Amino acid sequence: MHTIPEVVKRSRGFISRQKHNYRVGMGRAAANSFLTGLTSSYNAIYAVGLGADTVSITARGGPPMIG
Repeated sequence: MHTIPEVVKRSRGFISRQKHNYRVGMGRAAANSFLTGLTSSYNAIYAVGLGADTVSITARGGPPMIG
């Protein structure tokens, strides 16, 4: 079993050994994932504001609307 500081140290070592382009790509992917997660819960609210009904939102695979 590895301790948390040991895992962090190994992870930082792995990242530091990678090429610059890989680190930039990994940073962009992490930022994209984080920002998408921040706004994804508001997509259905925005669609309703544009005139969509709850049936069309849930049919697209969006979250079920309550209310």
